[in-house]
Amino acid sequence: MKKYVEWAGTIASILGAFLMAFGFVKIALVGYTLGSLLWLSVAMYDRNFSLLALNFCFFVANSIGIVRNFVL
Repeated sequence: MKKYVEWAGTIASILGAFLMAFGFVKIALVGYTLGSLLWLSVAMYDRNFSLLALNFCFFVANSIGIVRNFVL
């Protein structure tokens, strides 16, 4: 199961990157946020604190982007 979550996080992050590159900012932020949440769960499961810190920061940054683009 963990491998599926890892791959889903990887695919969501890659899709987010390409969507951002092609100018689809709003949906790219959703992809990035999903990817960071999936990787956060893997990091918590593995107790990998460097990966946890990295993806927590990515999650916060992406959440700010979502609020700024969808709410404000």
